[in-house]
Amino acid sequence: MAFGDRKLTVCFTNLDNRAFAYLDNRAFSCVKSRALLMNEIDDKGAFEPVSTPGDGTNQRIFRSMIVAIILAVGASLLFAPWRVSTGLLVGGLLSLLNHYWLITSTTAAFSVLVNGEKPRLSLIQYVLRYAVIGSVMLLSYKLGIASIPALIVGLCSFVFALFVEAFREFYFAIIHREEII
Repeated sequence: MAFGDRKLTVCFTNLDNRAFAYLDNRAFSCVKSRALLMNEIDDKGAFEPVSTPGDGTNQRIFRSMIVAIILAVGASLLFAPWRVSTGLLVGGLLSLLNHYWLITSTTAAFSVLVNGEKPRLSLIQYVLRYAVIGSVMLLSYKLGIASIPALIVGLCSFVFALFVEAFREFYFAIIHREEII
C-alpha cells in the first residue's frame, strides 16, 4: 500500500490474496460504516428544536438550581449575616428568572426559524434581560438588603446545576454505558 500512489486496502477476500485498489468511490462498498446509512433516513426535512422548556434536561437543571438556592440560603441563615442570606436569595431568584427567560426566548426564536418565518426576537430583548437583572441587583444593593458578592454567588446557582447535570450524564455514560437524551 503506497499513499503516494493513493492506493488503499479496500477489501480482503482472504488473507493470502490481498486486493489493493484505488480509493473506493463505488455505491456498493466492502467497507461497513454506520455513516453510509445516513442517506436512508426517511424524513430529512424534519427538525426538532434541541432545547424546549419542558424537556428533561432543562427541568433537571431548573430543579438543581432550586436545590442549590435552598441549600445556600439555608446554610447562610445559620452562619452569615442576613444581608448575605437575602443576597443569595435574590441572586438565586434572578438566576431562575434568567434561565427561564433564556430558554423560552431561544426556543421561540429557533422554532420560528425552523418554520421559515422571520424571527420576532430582537437584540433589544436580550439586552432588556440583562438590564432587568442589573437593575434589580443595583436596587437591592442601594436599599441595603443584599451584598454584591452574595448576589453574584446566587446568580451562580446555574453553574452548580450544570455541574450536577454533567456528573449525572457522566454517571450514566460511564457506569451504565448508555446515552441519555
